[in-house]
Amino acid sequence: MSEPKRYMSDVCNLGPKGYSCLLIQHKEGEFVRYEDYARLKAEVERLTAFTTRTFIPNEELQAEVARLKEQVERLTKAGDAMAKLLFIEPSYIGSPKQEAVVQWCKLTDDKPYA
Repeated sequence: MSEPKRYMSDVCNLGPKGYSCLLIQHKEGEFVRYEDYARLKAEVERLTAFTTRTFIPNEELQAEVARLKEQVERLTKAGDAMAKLLFIEPSYIGSPKQEAVVQWCKLTDDKPYA
């Protein structure tokens, strides 16, 4: 989006006819053309709508993080319990179950159960 042209007012003395106000282009002027103002206003509205539609409020994010942490904890406990059951099963030694428990322990930084 291009920067709008800015204008500054300049009052001219016309003598007996009075005064006249002119708008002179100036980089720090206080005035812009209405078309530029309307274009900028529409862009602000578009971006505002986009951000409110795109960003999830912080409270919702915190609730989702808490829910996911609880789910990870629950699944980790379930995995640990399953690994313990597999470890004490007699058919465990030398079976694919043994490798599954070893991999689980590596992923969860636990030591194999004794």
